[in-house]
Amino acid sequence: MKNKIRILASGIAILLASYLIGQNIILPLRSPEASEGPTAAIGEAFDWIEGFDNLELYGYGETDDNPWSSTVAKIDASGEVPGGIFITSGTGVGANVELKEGSTLEISAGIHPWVAEYSDGAVLEIQYLESGKKESKLLGEYEIKDQTQVTIEVGLGEYANTKGIIKVICSAEKSGDSSGDWILITRMSLGDGMHRQEGLINGQRGFLCSVHYFADEWPINFWSCELLDIDQDFEQIVSDGFNSIILVVPWREFQPTFSPVSYNEDALEKLHMIMEKAEEYDLSVMVRVGYIWDYYQDEESQCTERFYDIVGDRGIQEAWLDYCATLYRVLNEYPNFAGGFITWEDFWANIYLGDILDEKEQKARAGKTGFQEWIKDHYSIKQLNGQYGAAVKDYSEIGIPKRADSMMELWYAYIDEFLMRLLEESQEYFPNLSMEVRTDWDIFHNVSGEQIYYKHDETYSCADSSFTSVMYGIPQGCLNQGERLHYDEAMEKTEYILGSIIEQNQKKPIYIDQFLFADNTPGFEMNAQIYDNELEDYLKNVDSILEKYTLGYGVWAYKNYAANLLYNPQFGKDMEGWGTDNSEIVVEEGNKKMRIRKGGQISQTIPNLRIQYPSPQYSISADVIVEGDTNITFVLGKETKTVKVSDSGKISVELTVDTPDKFSINADKDIIIDNVKVYNHVQNGFLYDLEGNVQEALDGIQYLNKHLGSR
Repeated sequence: MKNKIRILASGIAILLASYLIGQNIILPLRSPEASEGPTAAIGEAFDWIEGFDNLELYGYGETDDNPWSSTVAKIDASGEVPGGIFITSGTGVGANVELKEGSTLEISAGIHPWVAEYSDGAVLEIQYLESGKKESKLLGEYEIKDQTQVTIEVGLGEYANTKGIIKVICSAEKSGDSSGDWILITRMSLGDGMHRQEGLINGQRGFLCSVHYFADEWPINFWSCELLDIDQDFEQIVSDGFNSIILVVPWREFQPTFSPVSYNEDALEKLHMIMEKAEEYDLSVMVRVGYIWDYYQDEESQCTERFYDIVGDRGIQEAWLDYCATLYRVLNEYPNFAGGFITWEDFWANIYLGDILDEKEQKARAGKTGFQEWIKDHYSIKQLNGQYGAAVKDYSEIGIPKRADSMMELWYAYIDEFLMRLLEESQEYFPNLSMEVRTDWDIFHNVSGEQIYYKHDETYSCADSSFTSVMYGIPQGCLNQGERLHYDEAMEKTEYILGSIIEQNQKKPIYIDQFLFADNTPGFEMNAQIYDNELEDYLKNVDSILEKYTLGYGVWAYKNYAANLLYNPQFGKDMEGWGTDNSEIVVEEGNKKMRIRKGGQISQTIPNLRIQYPSPQYSISADVIVEGDTNITFVLGKETKTVKVSDSGKISVELTVDTPDKFSINADKDIIIDNVKVYNHVQNGFLYDLEGNVQEALDGIQYLNKHLGSR
């Protein structure tokens, strides 16, 4: 909560009575409701100070070189110059603080306009002296160049749960010339970064127009790619009218183990790099927390296991909370961090447990997850048998139901309740975390065999989050029997679906993290689609509906991606994930590649869980450098194909493979290879194809972004 704070009249008296050089002055502060009358006008100058009980001025002394006759002071607004705290070289301001998870210090400062023309700039040092420590920790040095008020934001998460003193000190610029080094601080705030995130989410920068960023790979192996073209990518994203990106952050790839808890420092370092680069391009960043899929060390464990085990296992839940806290600390260091969300999709595999487990396993899992105990708290055995046809004598006989069973209603309710509990607890470590809620209705059958729909509307409020995240696609609300819609029909359904969510989520704004205006996902060919020649009409007219119900939207596939089965396909992580024989990493202009010498090979095991799509028709592509005619052999599963390559460049081959469990490459001469892909599906986002060529929906999306006022 924002607390307006005011300087006490006694604080003024202390300030006026202090004339000793170097004396520190304490300015006690209090909320506006603590003071009435004459002190109100003075107090208004401190409306911009948040989160401090008092401020201490360091290095106070008399001087005759400024109108306030002091080296450091609280000054009132004068004309177009705002009020604030005035500090000069060697002076500063500080405060006692108690830091929490996500604590963030935000300062706005500039050279005082009266001397800006003569000043060569100054440096603002921010220090933290932790209680019990002898030396202050330098948190950062920030150059203040001119009268422009710059905002400095410092994440303090690594000092969570400590007490100490924060100091903000003015020092002369490197030249050593302190003339005109008058810094005017117009904002000091100690909080959790929420005011900034909520500002980004709720319109401070306009409507959020976002793209999921996968670079030149796809979400499952994104964190192992090199990001060599990130500047070009972000420049193009901005030019298309987008003002934000969404990053999927895999739980296991970032936190590989939870007993003990460990973190992938390479992934965290890459996250820092992306946040910094996005800030350069003025792109806000949303994150999907806990993405289920990754290839990281997947020969040793499956990425899905922890999403089953977290339901009922407190140890794993605590590891999850540590992951949320760690992720928030990293992200909250950056002013372009807008917020995050978890999604029902990543926990949805639990719904199918009854269909994949045998009866004994169903009962064991029902006990382990707490489902049996939850039912005991809500239903008698008589109610279960009568209302749901359970036919049990004891709660220990209850298992995870199959999806068609009448008991499925209870399993849906239990998982929804679990997700809400997990979200609420996660919000303590990742403030304002939202959830992409399931807006589809699920089918089960009652004891009479009638088809019943289960609605997940109890989750729509997303607990304490200020917004609700959803995935929205044209098929929602349709029969999905292969029908085609005119654009105005699609708009009517869009407004109905979004409006119905708002009516059930406490009227919180919606963030459409996946806006699926068209889709080519295998297995959903019968889903309703807009007529091809009317897709642009839909995109050019849906802006008013989005503005009415949402705070923004995100595109899933900004650039078409191949569902690559390979980990580290660009060798950015050197040989990690690859078996190598007579091969080595080479670096050309910062780009890592693999040299395979004559008689050598590289290989990779492909666990079954990587195979997301059913087609046996596989494409293999790679960039190669050869010298003269070279025979390159690709082996996928039990199938082999050798191609003769005469010129360097991109090569492609096709193979029909039933079980692509292994992959290898060898050649009869030395070759250099990079950007290797093995895939059986290309996801179409209808904006740019695999090669970056413009597709049919780009004009409509650019028009939509422009009319939503994203820039």
